[in-house]
Amino acid sequence: MFCCKKKSNNREPEDENPVINFDWVFLIARTRLGISQKEAEYMLFGKWLDIFQSYKELYNFETKRLIYKDVEDEMKRIQMENEPEVSLADL
Repeated sequence: MFCCKKKSNNREPEDENPVINFDWVFLIARTRLGISQKEAEYMLFGKWLDIFQSYKELYNFETKRLIYKDVEDEMKRIQMENEPEVSLADL
């Protein structure tokens, strides 16, 4: 099907056998994902990657939500400072 397709020279060569740092995998499993060392040793690496991907999405949601919350609170504070005070005597 793609017998005549040329290889692109502007891409970096991909490593055919990437090295997996299992110490890092076990560290993340224990500290961030709450998985014991023994569970992590028996878990399939694909399953670990699925759990880690879900953790990354949750972490990004939580951190971005907090940043946006701070910005919204700051905007409300600025609006309240800029609004003129109205007293009952003025009515």
